Amino acid sequence: MAGPVIQIKCPYCSSLLPAGETICPACQEDLSALVKLAYEHVILYNEGLVFARQGRLTAARDSLLQAMALMPSFAPAHIVLAKVYVHLGDWPSALEMAERAYALAPGADTNGLRQAIAAHILTPSVRTEPVQETEHHDAQWWKRKLRGEV
Repeated sequence: MAGPVIQIKCPYCSSLLPAGETICPACQEDLSALVKLAYEHVILYNEGLVFARQGRLTAARDSLLQAMALMPSFAPAHIVLAKVYVHLGDWPSALEMAERAYALAPGADTNGLRQAIAAHILTPSVRTEPVQETEHHDAQWWKRKLRGEV
């Protein structure tokens, strides 16, 4: 899921910086700091992936939330954050992130993730503790939300 290529214009000579380069081909200025700023959301996303793979879920969540704050339309961060929330047991947040990911990047992957999380929320047999009355109402609310009634 590659994001869009970011066009970086040299602030000194207005030349476009070729993808993957940090030195302006026209004026030879080092634009690495500008490139880092332009791709900060991707850097934070990659940190989140590393943390998630290491099992450092709260650190992964924090990096992914920072990435999303910088680039709210970056669907890969929403997808991974949904999965992190699943591992943290925060099912409502997981579903919210999966729905945002689907809105940003409709497709089989994001729709499957969204449906799997919703199915878990709505299936009482996977719960390990008794359902409280307020939880039952929450599940009913999610069911109505998935049907588009809320």
